[in-house]
Amino acid sequence: MQALVTSKLLGKAFCMDDGFLHSLERISASAKMKNSMLNSGELSFILNTASTWKNGIEDFTLILRKESANTLISLCFPGKIKRLTSITII
Repeated sequence: MQALVTSKLLGKAFCMDDGFLHSLERISASAKMKNSMLNSGELSFILNTASTWKNGIEDFTLILRKESANTLISLCFPGKIKRLTSITII
């Protein structure tokens, strides 16, 4: 039960949806992960416009490419997320 509560708290802090948490629990419970560690990282990205631009950035596309289809990504992003391939998200 403690792991589930911890997962929900981490999920909220790092914008992990239920699908992400389910995949994380499945990976963590797999036989080959019993004595392994999961790696994680955090990236903050702030997009600024040049002070000489008349208008702000009106159209911006962020493309994320995962190392493998098994890599999990959670995003704190207000827009829509679209999966192009098993490793590419825009």
